[in-house]
Amino acid sequence: MGKYFILLLLFPLIIFSQTWVTGSSGNRTLINTKFKVGNGTSQLSINDKGNLLGPEYYNTDFTGALRWRNLTFSNIALNSRVGIGATNAGEEVPTFNISGVKVVDPVMTGQQFENSGFIATSGNKVYVTITVSGTITVDSVPLELNNTYTLGQNDSFLKITTTLKNISSSTVSNVRFWVGTRDDNIGGQDKPTVTRGNLVGGAFQAITGTSSPSTAIKITSGTEGVLFFTNNIRGKTAVAGYDSRPGFLKTTDQNPATASITLADDSSYSIYVRMKPLAVGASDSFTWYYAAAKTSELAAVIAEVANASINIDNITKTYGDNAFTISATSSSTGAITYSAVNSSVATITSNTVTITGAGTTSVTVSQAAD
Repeated sequence: MGKYFILLLLFPLIIFSQTWVTGSSGNRTLINTKFKVGNGTSQLSINDKGNLLGPEYYNTDFTGALRWRNLTFSNIALNSRVGIGATNAGEEVPTFNISGVKVVDPVMTGQQFENSGFIATSGNKVYVTITVSGTITVDSVPLELNNTYTLGQNDSFLKITTTLKNISSSTVSNVRFWVGTRDDNIGGQDKPTVTRGNLVGGAFQAITGTSSPSTAIKITSGTEGVLFFTNNIRGKTAVAGYDSRPGFLKTTDQNPATASITLADDSSYSIYVRMKPLAVGASDSFTWYYAAAKTSELAAVIAEVANASINIDNITKTYGDNAFTISATSSSTGAITYSAVNSSVATITSNTVTITGAGTTSVTVSQAAD
């Protein structure tokens, strides 16, 4: 045959490869016309823990500077917590426990930034893929922490992939990671309604029992809303009251299986992921999403997040090969459909791909509501 057909299955969120350089360090300001991290001007977006500083979203119902609405109390950074060791050592199931040693917001040493995906547009608005890496220490064990943040040019949400790698000399067991905030807030409303649920058919659906699995949290203040979500099957959500202690303890000490379904108070919330035991040199990752919009627009943004969270791998085939099937995975329900952008290269019926010519094509993946 001689020629090769390469099928590239693309995620709905594009990864960019151009470079935009400013300032004296690799840290940058993440901002587009709908979402920003930090104040959008003098403040860089990522702190020395690798966490996001003061996320805000743009609300056209307000005027002037008030159109940028804060998503945490007093624009504090998001929080993280890492735990290892003790109970359940060696398990690979997402069992919740607070055993071992746990560190809130561990500081990264040797922090480095990769910003080859940074792109500036008019008016200093930026959409970006940027990665921050460094070493954290938990119970004298060094771990490499890597956070990749992606903000699409026209997106109302951030996609974040968090990776832990074991750079110590022995296996690390009972590895757990929490992300969230110790003090929720939307646009100055410090007692929004926080609800645990899942994305079902591209929409948020509250759980009906406290022990039901939950991978999403919706936070609403009446006219404004936030979605906090992971597509990792080992992810679980928890909500708790506001944590007045200097840390991120109340919601991360809360067992997701007994957490409230809804709180309408000054609260904290988190996603808990039980990661795999890490052999020397091994790593494990999970992806999470942070979205915000006016309540009237939140359902559409949630549908965008659900679509962006569908997982599918790149595939390479030779022109002349037999038809084959593809399969995307999603934490949401609802029928997944596929269509080839270039039908002269491939056609898709249901989830069966038939190669029709040499070349490359992308596949559009979408998920319908139930």
